[in-house]
Amino acid sequence: MSLSIVSVPDFREEAVGVCDALRSARVRAERKEDVTGLEDALGAVRGGGASLALVGADELGSLAPEGLTLAAVLPRGEPRDVLLSGDPTHATLASLPTGSRVGTSGARRAAFLRAHRPDVVAARGWNGGGPAEALDSGAFDALILAATDSRRWGVSHRATEALDAKAWVPAPGQGTPVLLCVSGNTAAVECASMVDQPGARAALEAERVVRATLAPEGDWPLGVLALPFSRWIRVWGMAAASDGSAVVRGDVTGALEEPSEAGRALAELLRARGAAALIGPAAPERA
Repeated sequence: MSLSIVSVPDFREEAVGVCDALRSARVRAERKEDVTGLEDALGAVRGGGASLALVGADELGSLAPEGLTLAAVLPRGEPRDVLLSGDPTHATLASLPTGSRVGTSGARRAAFLRAHRPDVVAARGWNGGGPAEALDSGAFDALILAATDSRRWGVSHRATEALDAKAWVPAPGQGTPVLLCVSGNTAAVECASMVDQPGARAALEAERVVRATLAPEGDWPLGVLALPFSRWIRVWGMAAASDGSAVVRGDVTGALEEPSEAGRALAELLRARGAAALIGPAAPERA
């Protein structure tokens, strides 16, 4: 069996590791040239240009893309968001002066920022270029982005704070690399299973169930983080109103072998506390 793996730039190192692991298991594996983003990676697999696509789970939503199968979940990297401050004397979110302009991307980060620091300005995006240029230009006093994104942009060394994942809950699947293949490609699934990590898969399953229940489609201010330990899995969730005026939190602990049940329990807890009204319509009931 010969496999080819295409990856997005965020997970170049992980793609090298997967190829090395498969080769050590006597599977012929080669890493193809990186593609620019998710759609290009999925297109390469669908079109037969690659056997497997290595992408970030947080970009996929609550379900695998149509026609593709989640073949393996790799060890999770850093799931947290990080702060990049332009002023070393104000290196933390709590220490930013009132009125600071903080660049963010996505509904979750903007809403969480307004909830944590309603006295600063949540400015979406950075109008072209990259985070380094945005920070150096003086247009922003600080930026908040995923740790994986800071690595991709080459600015991880400029991070001044990793935000507490229990208080500033990451996006579901953030920092988790996954391998996708065309549905029905049993050979690719069998080979990918050699690098699948059961604990990481359980965490991702729990997080995706919460998202599928509360906010299956679209960009909503919802964070979910699951951490396996021993025979258990603990799942934290946070939802916020887009203007930061209301926040709902919760956490549950369940059996590691039943991560979906833990995810459903958290989703129902958050729903009971009013999360659905903050982040959008709930998913329809499924048989």
